[in-house]
Amino acid sequence: MPEELEAVLQSDPEASEIFESFTDGMKRSLIYYVLGFKNSQTRIDKALIITENLRLGIRDKKLLMKKL
Repeated sequence: MPEELEAVLQSDPEASEIFESFTDGMKRSLIYYVLGFKNSQTRIDKALIITENLRLGIRDKKLLMKKL
């Protein structure tokens, strides 16, 4: 898991709990999505978007990755 995503999830217990409830395949997809960015700040930004969407109740993989 990218350290940026791990740090963001550790700072948000609610989002972390939701993330852990996902299937391994869903977790892997989100991890690979975040790892696809070379810039560390971009990975942090994408991880923040994902956790924000998790807290909003969004569970669709494509919607989780978009800023709403």
